[in-house]
Amino acid sequence: MTTTYNYHRLQRIVLLMLGLLLAACGTPPAGNSASTTATASGEQSQASATKTKVRLGYVPVMVFAPVFVAKERGYFEAENLDVELTPVQGGTDSVIQLAAGNFEAAVGGA
Repeated sequence: MTTTYNYHRLQRIVLLMLGLLLAACGTPPAGNSASTTATASGEQSQASATKTKVRLGYVPVMVFAPVFVAKERGYFEAENLDVELTPVQGGTDSVIQLAAGNFEAAVGGA
């Protein structure tokens, strides 16, 4: 029972982290629609040319498969993200690499 609970808890944490990552890279709320419309074409061409690079450390286990599915299906690219997936040995290693500035985000288990 505890293993199943931990597995589902970890799944929820991973999905939450991915949601936060995508939300953080989303567009800001629209202010004045007239100025937004006037500058949308110029900003859109610049935004499509500039992708945000995200280095993501992960522990290579099946629970993090949604990260690979998102990359394969182009969900990150649709949000203008250039995600580089880097495997790590464990959750501790991912935290160390994250603190050292080698990753912008990391997923790991306990």
